[in-house]
Amino acid sequence: MRRIARRWFWNHHSIKWNMAIAFSLLIIFSVNLVGYLSYYKHSKGAEENARIYAYDIVNQVSRNTEYYIRYMEDISTLTYFNKQIQTYLNEYVNPDDYNQQIRRTLEAVKITEFFNSFLSIRKDIVSIYIFGNDGQVLTSRPNIVVKDYLDIREQNWYQQAKQARGSIVLSSTHVQNFMKEDHHWVISLSREINHLDTKKSLGVFLIDLNFKVIQEICDNIQLGRQSGYMFIVDQNGGLIYHPQQQSIYSKVKQEDFDLILDTSAKFVTSSMTGREKLYTISTSEYTGWKVVGVNYTDEMVPNKVEFRNFIIALSIVSLPFTLLLAMFIASRISRPINRLEQNMKQVEKGD
Repeated sequence: MRRIARRWFWNHHSIKWNMAIAFSLLIIFSVNLVGYLSYYKHSKGAEENARIYAYDIVNQVSRNTEYYIRYMEDISTLTYFNKQIQTYLNEYVNPDDYNQQIRRTLEAVKITEFFNSFLSIRKDIVSIYIFGNDGQVLTSRPNIVVKDYLDIREQNWYQQAKQARGSIVLSSTHVQNFMKEDHHWVISLSREINHLDTKKSLGVFLIDLNFKVIQEICDNIQLGRQSGYMFIVDQNGGLIYHPQQQSIYSKVKQEDFDLILDTSAKFVTSSMTGREKLYTISTSEYTGWKVVGVNYTDEMVPNKVEFRNFIIALSIVSLPFTLLLAMFIASRISRPINRLEQNMKQVEKGD
């Protein structure tokens, strides 16, 4: 039955009508194909530009953080090779020698001035300490009192510095709480100080960078149209900075840290939290930290929805014009064919 209906349709409609339908379908297909290709190219181009922009930003932040850490390491190196500090830490202390006590007090003042010479030009440094093996404390802040019930040797940064044997150790963000009534969010660099000749351990050097420096660098960055942000994580998964740091610690907010730590790629996507994210990662070879830019993929292409809707609307609006154009083309092409058909019919009649 369907075959009979189809045969009736094609037999009872003019060539003009059939050609108009064919041209209409061809034009509609062409318009939609061009629209789709334009939409695809626009989306991919905009997404690639967004990726390049995001990587340039996170890479610059990575270099900026390296600058602060390198400066901290430079201070630790100058301290390590300072002969006055080496002598002070290595000297045998006779509690009954009054003159020695006075001399050491004056030397401690000079060392404090040495530390403060750095702090006077760098407001991002909170404090500098040396904790000697025999309990003496050298610091840029002589008025600060260490809690008497707290054992410095049990602090993570202290133990890690001892294990590193002279190499620098960076901590993740933490509250420095071994002092009385003076607690700061800091990033610490610690390092064991060894005697230059005998290599005997003399103590541990500690310098604290104000966390606000890293926070200000990252907070001033805008990624994406609305919801983009940036965070920093160290090679062990310790959080250096996140705009919602407390929510991360309390597990209210989540990031795909396993994916970030395991990959060496610059770009990875994750749907762990439901909404797909693009992680843009710059890894510092110096610190091992990963600076991560976060973009939601549905926000990466500006006006993506508007452009798609425009293509659809254009296809719909162009439909009647397509039909008119197809009818016009079909009419021009079918006219000589119709004349030929009429002439053939007249020949068959013998005219």
